[in-house]
Amino acid sequence: MGTKSMTPLPLVKLILLGTLLIDASWGLDFLPFREPSLHSGLLSAALTIGPVILLAGVFLTGALLLWRAGKRLSDGVRIGAWTEEQLTSAREWADSTALSWYIWLLLLGSVVIMVLGHILHFRWNTLVLIYSTYPLSWMKVKLRKPPPPREPEDWRDRPRFFSNHWGEPPADSSGNSSV
Repeated sequence: MGTKSMTPLPLVKLILLGTLLIDASWGLDFLPFREPSLHSGLLSAALTIGPVILLAGVFLTGALLLWRAGKRLSDGVRIGAWTEEQLTSAREWADSTALSWYIWLLLLGSVVIMVLGHILHFRWNTLVLIYSTYPLSWMKVKLRKPPPPREPEDWRDRPRFFSNHWGEPPADSSGNSSV
């Protein structure tokens, strides 16, 4: 599937879905894990490792979605594959208030968890939450409207700089010239 076959709005939605899956994998880490017992059999071992497989699968699916959609979005913006109308609809999603709040809640939640973990002596990995804000912020920047081209100013059209005080000594703060 090429860049032209997919508009930017579905790519933005896939980036959002990938981020939600990565954040969900962080939440799945709190599932109760059973300790494997020795000589318990293949079925028991599979049931014991099931949550780990689910967590890894959700994380890898989210990471793959982020990577593929991010690459397509980047390539499409770089080569100008989409119309301004298509980019505008994607920008509305990327610049939405809900997405900004989501990013800030992830960052604030991570800081709160780190502070509480330090006070209450527990450790939770908050790097997944912090790093999951990167693709969202990158997407917002990538979809940002480029500034209009700046025309260089012709300095020859400007009035000449002139002063009636050329060659006089500088005045001190009281207004008297210092000689």
